[in-house]
Amino acid sequence: MKSMSKFFLIFSGALTGVGIIICVIASFMAKNQNVQLFQKKIDGKYVYTVDINDTDVTKISIDAADADITVYTGQEKDYLEFINFNDTYFSVSTRNRVVDFGEYVDLPSLFSFWDPSFQFKGMRSLLTVFKRYDGDKKINIYLSDERDIKIFDFSLEKGDITVENLSTATDYNINLDNGNIKLKDLKTTSNVKIKSNSCNLSTENCEISYFTGDIANITMTGDISEVHNFTLSSSKGNANVTLAYDSEISTTNIMTSGAVTVNGEPSQGNYTGGDEGDIPEDASSAKITGDTLNVNLIWANMSNDKKTEETQ
Repeated sequence: MKSMSKFFLIFSGALTGVGIIICVIASFMAKNQNVQLFQKKIDGKYVYTVDINDTDVTKISIDAADADITVYTGQEKDYLEFINFNDTYFSVSTRNRVVDFGEYVDLPSLFSFWDPSFQFKGMRSLLTVFKRYDGDKKINIYLSDERDIKIFDFSLEKGDITVENLSTATDYNINLDNGNIKLKDLKTTSNVKIKSNSCNLSTENCEISYFTGDIANITMTGDISEVHNFTLSSSKGNANVTLAYDSEISTTNIMTSGAVTVNGEPSQGNYTGGDEGDIPEDASSAKITGDTLNVNLIWANMSNDKKTEETQ
């Protein structure tokens, strides 16, 4: 064997050895950073899991095209599942106390190197460019009672968002182009902000201090207590909501050409009402505006209810 051939053979062997070492190091780094290299097929579904149990994550940010997001509480461990997403077309990171998930909608966006959020997942991600996954896309967020999430940022083009049994001082920022939102037994002294083109919104047994909805076409049902400020802007649809306030006074301002009923009494045109006298800064308020939006609003004074209970 010629000396040059021996040299290239030894050189190739050395490169192979270095490659193996790099792969081993990368696998250990991925494990330490809670990064799953490949999806697992579980019960016919492709599942990518992000473990945040031993992290100090306080914010979860999701940006996806078409998916359902569900938050499960009272769990033993904290983790997220991303189901039936193509490996090539999403990125997820856990750093600076934030879980950040982003979905690429097409192949060109995959190579948006100028985008600050761009992440190259390695050559392995290119192996599944044309692979298709059957089944609905789902994002499941599992949280223990000890986990304190300060901010949820959810952005979807289409899908359903469900949050139940969560009592933390959490900000909810939801941007949903078209879909359904279900909030049940949710308690927060912070903000719930929803922006949507078309949305079915359900709030059941919720305590929300500050609610802001900018929803072009809305169907809303439910009840919200501990309200300090409730603001809803919608062009059309129906809003049937019961608000309970924990202050001595409440004010109401409704501007729409649709049908308006407040506390069971129909109103002709716009409605402005509240208790008489000076309005304190801590007064609970509801402001609802729309073009042809129909409104059925019921106010319940929690302060009076508490006083009644105390005298019994």
